[in-house]
Amino acid sequence: MRSMALAVVVLSLGIAYVESYYRLSRRGMQEMEFEVGGSEMFLYVPWNDAARARDLTRHHQLSMLFTPANFVDRNLFGGPHPIRGVTWDLE
Repeated sequence: MRSMALAVVVLSLGIAYVESYYRLSRRGMQEMEFEVGGSEMFLYVPWNDAARARDLTRHHQLSMLFTPANFVDRNLFGGPHPIRGVTWDLE
């Protein structure tokens, strides 16, 4: 009985992880396509929020969390990499 409960918890967490990755990555890809004019990369956070704050800390945290899912997405389904950095100003 305990092993069944543990299996349900682990399966639920795995489904939540994959669903969260898929939702955030596809939103980021769509946003790059329509708002930024297309890109081979994406942000896990909304572009407007990151640009307003000029801060990618949350994106980098999510990028680290979703590295395994992104690896599978890129190698099996041809998905893009998350953005690694942005040059906000050329000053």
